[in-house]
Amino acid sequence: MQELTMNEIEQVNGSSAACVALTGSTTIMGGAIGVIAGGIVGPGGMATGGFWGAQFGQSIGLALCSQLR
Repeated sequence: MQELTMNEIEQVNGSSAACVALTGSTTIMGGAIGVIAGGIVGPGGMATGGFWGAQFGQSIGLALCSQLR
């Protein structure tokens, strides 16, 4: 079993927090863009666009997160 130093523990926690923040922000950004784009079509498009945009933003955030680790 390998011992972890305090610096390594802080790096793991910092990296995880950054990933959560990044994924959350890209999800919100994608959802907002989807609502705006779907709003051009109408109210039903806003809901669909928001849902699709949030999923798309989340997948972008998770992909970026995997590159940070």
